[in-house]
Amino acid sequence: MDKDVRPEGGPVNVMLLEHKSMRMMLQNLEQAMKNQESGEISRIVTQFGTLLRSHIFREENVLYVVADAKLKEGEKAKIVKRLLILSKKT
Repeated sequence: MDKDVRPEGGPVNVMLLEHKSMRMMLQNLEQAMKNQESGEISRIVTQFGTLLRSHIFREENVLYVVADAKLKEGEKAKIVKRLLILSKKT
């Protein structure tokens, strides 16, 4: 991947760190649910929702914009084709 697309602290790395944070939150949520900790469940769900909303916003308004500018038309067509194939499997 191009160095300027994935610099440390750049949009791709930020998104990957957020994915890791969300996975950890889901693990913590599962534990809180097992322990029936309603206050902790509420806190995690609120925190997760806030992070997810901002994450999706950054995907749509930063990451996808950068990708659209950097990818050549042929590369975009390959990605679309692969996504269509994957969507048919689910």
